Amino acid sequence: MRKAWLGAGIAWAWAAMAGAASPPAQAPDWISAPVTPTQQRVDMRTLPPLPQWRPGDAIVEVPRAVVAVPAPPAPRHPRLDPVDPLLQRPAAIVAANSTSPPASRLSFDAFASFQNPNDPVGALGGLQYVMALNGLNGAAFVVYDKSNGQQVGSPATMASLSTEPPCEIGRGDPIVLYDALAQRWLLTQFVNGQNVFCIYLSDRDDLSAEVVWTTYAFSTPGFPDYPKYAVWPDAYLVGANEPGSPGQRPVYALDRARMLAGEPATLLRFTTPRLPAFGFEVLQPVEFVGPAPPAGTPGLFLRHRDDEVHNPAANDPARDFLELFALRANFAQPAQSQLIGPMRIAVSEFDSDLAGLVSLSAFPQPAGPPLDPLREVVMHRVQYRNFGSHEALVANWVTDASNDDTGGIRWVMLQRGFGDLSRAGFESADPPMTDTLGWQLAQEGTHAPSDGGVQADRWMGAIGIDAGGNLLLGYSIVRDSPAISVGFRSSGREWTDQPGWMRPHETALAQGSGNIGNTRWGDYHDLAIDPVSGCEAWMIGGFVRADARANRVSVQSWPSCGQPRFALSATPPNLRHCTLRPAPELLIEARAVGGFAGNLALSANTSPGVIAQFAQSTLATQPASGTRLSLAFAPSVDPGLSSVSLTGQSGPTTHELTVFLDLLTAVPATTNLLAPDGVTGVSLTPLLTWQAVSQTERYRVQLARDAAFTDLVADALAPLPVYIAPLLQPDREYHWRVRSENLCGIGPWRSASFRTGT
Repeated sequence: MRKAWLGAGIAWAWAAMAGAASPPAQAPDWISAPVTPTQQRVDMRTLPPLPQWRPGDAIVEVPRAVVAVPAPPAPRHPRLDPVDPLLQRPAAIVAANSTSPPASRLSFDAFASFQNPNDPVGALGGLQYVMALNGLNGAAFVVYDKSNGQQVGSPATMASLSTEPPCEIGRGDPIVLYDALAQRWLLTQFVNGQNVFCIYLSDRDDLSAEVVWTTYAFSTPGFPDYPKYAVWPDAYLVGANEPGSPGQRPVYALDRARMLAGEPATLLRFTTPRLPAFGFEVLQPVEFVGPAPPAGTPGLFLRHRDDEVHNPAANDPARDFLELFALRANFAQPAQSQLIGPMRIAVSEFDSDLAGLVSLSAFPQPAGPPLDPLREVVMHRVQYRNFGSHEALVANWVTDASNDDTGGIRWVMLQRGFGDLSRAGFESADPPMTDTLGWQLAQEGTHAPSDGGVQADRWMGAIGIDAGGNLLLGYSIVRDSPAISVGFRSSGREWTDQPGWMRPHETALAQGSGNIGNTRWGDYHDLAIDPVSGCEAWMIGGFVRADARANRVSVQSWPSCGQPRFALSATPPNLRHCTLRPAPELLIEARAVGGFAGNLALSANTSPGVIAQFAQSTLATQPASGTRLSLAFAPSVDPGLSSVSLTGQSGPTTHELTVFLDLLTAVPATTNLLAPDGVTGVSLTPLLTWQAVSQTERYRVQLARDAAFTDLVADALAPLPVYIAPLLQPDREYHWRVRSENLCGIGPWRSASFRTGT
């Protein structure tokens, strides 16, 4: 019944969602007239070749469109912890994920261009890998043999595939897609100075000989800057930084069926309110890899909301959000199409303030200008995979990892289906409707390992999920001191790794040397999973070589991908708990991977004072099944970090999973206030300090003009026993108080007073 919900039940879920007051549903705000394509037969072996870029050649800038940013936001509630909370992890988790990196099969330098930035991208088909980048005369592309990485033909312009104005000229911002259901290629670019994006659609998989290219030139109300594309069964999805509607950002759906048939096709455009404080924004379309989504599944778009930035004075200081949008395209009756969203999914706090909110100069090179952090967008691409038993999507963006403008990569995995037993109950046929269409946060992490003890800036990530549920991540890295020229690195995690961690070991795919003289390092990289094997990831990214731009392709895979095995999961994956409250339960689930068959026996090892008992100790893997693990705690259990180590065994195959427990055993005590206390002549922006209290998760601080605390100046949460007060009036008496809080309860207030100076 759970699979039925994932398939045909999607239509019912969509209807129920569309009828709800929240999230809102929108009809298209613009429907294009049918666009008639042109066709051209091209011998790929005789295309005019492009010259390879050489140091000293001219550089041409591809601008990034930025609109006016609203007035500075109102004061924010302070974050509970200014340092990224996902960096505060036990050392045991790091050790559990410090094993070997993925295997590498190929690594080679790819074509590099005259353009600033290069924006290298690529996709995999049945036979070949196609990369594209910004070229001197618009987007350029190169075809490589998938088996050995050898170049097939010469680099050429996308414009050479068409005679359709204006797509016979082109400008750049390329994206390459492979439509695995149709086994055909889509090459895309925009046209400089015109509100048009061009799509060149092949008639076959093999690009080594003659190919018929069908070109569509879709017009838009405004310039479709930074377009990002994705293949979905019922439409080609597009997001863009297009300012055609003031205060809005658009998403598009293109009539895939008619485009594949070479017929006139329409474009549907929907708009969403843009996020305040960003002058640049794109909703990233979600692209499926591997098996197609269940029939009737709507297309998806994703953006991130740092609500300290986008909801000032009304933000949640303990968490931020992802916003998911679902698009149902109906090209037979376009007005019946709908975009529903935003559907909000809470994630741990992240920080978009990297040298401010608008600066393009944040990450310093050893020499030369600091580089653009691209804080505003979830990075290209967002990948979706249908595992049958569940669905998953993975995404990443940059965050200030250490509250000092150090770039780290926040990554997330959302899931739907697998893990629903805790919400639906074991006897329930279907999970309940939620305002996220069933999507939930499965795990998240911030990848920011130290480099020889020194933190470096990591950003422009490209993430992918293979057929075994393993992740791979490629990204840029740079630092001024000690010097790390812009390089290209990778990390990843296997399905069996502790949730929330990329492996600390990094693979240096390309070491940098030198600097570039422009803040615009790049706008995106790319990672494609082989549609045939489902295991190999082809990553492409830029690096600096002798002060010039270069591009590297690396082919990696996890050896476990495709091998029969089973996996365990725990919901929640880690737990913070007060032992004064009723004992908690964990949901333990098992599922087959790669055709594994067999039952498994469960056992548990616990820290002293932790007692664990399974409701049942044997689980099936096909279909996925689960049991509850009840936890209890002895009076003598220590507060702080404990763990439950789970082992599943099926014949010679074993899998271990550790659940970390952060235990609190008491309501926090009263704190002692340190300063200022009973003094005069205090600074107009005083530093309030008090003694730390054990087992405290946060402190509530109040500052008032009266002893009854009815005329408040500040009411804040502080993660540490210190608080900087806002600007106060001179020569006036103030009262302040602090209490400690944790999951077990709230401690008493402790009060003091002072008078400011003149």
